[in-house]
Amino acid sequence: MTSKEPARSGDDPAPRVEIRTPVYYRAPKGRGQGTMWDVSSSGARIELASPRVRPGIKVKLEFTSPNGWVIIKWGSVVRETESGFAVRFSPGWSSLDGVLRN
Repeated sequence: MTSKEPARSGDDPAPRVEIRTPVYYRAPKGRGQGTMWDVSSSGARIELASPRVRPGIKVKLEFTSPNGWVIIKWGSVVRETESGFAVRFSPGWSSLDGVLRN
């Protein structure tokens, strides 16, 4: 997968919203930041991530939606990309769709 492809698996039916917003993340061994791309209610792609996070690691993400809401989501890293990682959100919030759309 290249960094230009969405972080989507064949079993991810959630529609993606193309946003580019700063994201801050916390993992067991530290904190980092990047840019969130192609987010849905089930997951997101984090690019320009520093430091990188490996698959299987649980992360806490914090970002601001286009309408100004601060969103905090937990998830698990499911794959690495050339410059970041893809995360699948933990269950618990049925939908981000209304929050992510302008």
